[in-house]
Amino acid sequence: MAGDQYDLLKSAQARDVALDQVAENAETAGAFSTLAYNVVMRIPKGWVGTGEDIREIVEREGITPHHHNAWGAFISLLCRYEIIEKTGLYTQMKRIGSHARVNAVYKKT
Repeated sequence: MAGDQYDLLKSAQARDVALDQVAENAETAGAFSTLAYNVVMRIPKGWVGTGEDIREIVEREGITPHHHNAWGAFISLLCRYEIIEKTGLYTQMKRIGSHARVNAVYKKT
């Protein structure tokens, strides 16, 4: 039934499971999260930017994940561990492949 497809709590739980799996896979595929974390920790407190900006900063150091979905999991982990926080602002993404999607703006805590 269509009504069974819509459940916010179950949706959030499924998201968390998927993000944890991607993050776990990233850890075993070259320690991406650890390397990327070390780069992010050099970003000054109070910095404001997007997850896409963080990706650009990390990639400049030659660090890339085993799969592009690991970026979303990595940004979520930064939020979960209160390294960055959402500002409530949004902007469009710049990467051509992102098709100018709306993207949250974060602040480094």
